[in-house]
Amino acid sequence: MPTIFRYRPKLFKVDNQERAKVLDCVIAQKLRRDQAATLLHLSTRQVSRLLQRYKLEGKAGLEHRLKNRPSNNCKNSKAKKKRSRGAKKVS
Repeated sequence: MPTIFRYRPKLFKVDNQERAKVLDCVIAQKLRRDQAATLLHLSTRQVSRLLQRYKLEGKAGLEHRLKNRPSNNCKNSKAKKKRSRGAKKVS
């Protein structure tokens, strides 16, 4: 196992550069998927999905899908305002 990867507490966020290094080790068969899962604090299923996306899209595939977009739970969304204005009252 590479020495640059140390055990980190569960609350520590793993950045995308470290994810890319771990996934590169999995691709080069220096690490197994279960070892990568413990290093990244993910399940083996999530590592498989992340690895598939990393192979297709490169480092851009590691970015969060909702980056630079409003959350789905945003209270001041324009779409929600439009929906509330257009809603019909049922009596």
